[in-house]
Amino acid sequence: RGDLVAMHAGAPFRPPAEIEVLDLATGRRYRPFGRADLAVAPPAWSPDGHRLVACDGRTVASRLVAVAPRGGTVRAVRRDACFPGFARGRLAYRDMASRAVVLGRTAIADAGTLTGELGAAVDQLPGLAAQGGVVAVPATTLGRPGGPAPDTVLFLYDAEGRPIGRWDTGVTAREVWLLGGGRFAAVADTRRSVVVRDLRTGRLLRPPSGRAVAVAASPDLATLALAGPHRVWFVRVADGATIGSLPVAAGWLGWIR
Repeated sequence: RGDLVAMHAGAPFRPPAEIEVLDLATGRRYRPFGRADLAVAPPAWSPDGHRLVACDGRTVASRLVAVAPRGGTVRAVRRDACFPGFARGRLAYRDMASRAVVLGRTAIADAGTLTGELGAAVDQLPGLAAQGGVVAVPATTLGRPGGPAPDTVLFLYDAEGRPIGRWDTGVTAREVWLLGGGRFAAVADTRRSVVVRDLRTGRLLRPPSGRAVAVAASPDLATLALAGPHRVWFVRVADGATIGSLPVAAGWLGWIR
């Protein structure tokens, strides 16, 4: 039902890191970028699965680079940008001015607009996510001594930059994903537990996985893959049953057709 992509990074946001692609059909692993310093932000797959885009943070002004999943020529696709994703086939990212951008459109959100929406100062962490026709822009309120803990709100936009909703996650998120073509949103909190929300129904799914650092949905939306400390577990969406695992340590996951 698709190729699982296990992107091993040792520990997210702690370079050096190695991005690996695992071919489920053959068991072969690929290192398409051929470098171990691309752990600045989670990479993103193009909708056709032909390109993997990652943030190259070797300089102060990061850039986005792309390569075929099994290796080849690494090409720069956008300068002064990081946190890649795709919305309706267009590259989405956050630029060095902290603006959430869909390529070919004006900026859809920045720190000022998010602060105005919440009426509180925010940090734009973690990075944005984009998939299908949805862009999720996180805004995490700033904690203060004696006050409430930081809370992450996901602001949701369509590929044209129009607001379509929000999700107050109730946690301090350290990672955000969109799954299933934008049907599901998921957050991992600072305690390393993952919560998945069906954006159509509002239903929450908390896979019984223990600690988890990443999640991906199969193309038919029937299965979740969850990356734990030492294994990737497969969980059936319908009933939450664990149906298998692989001995792979991964920092990020993706699933392509």
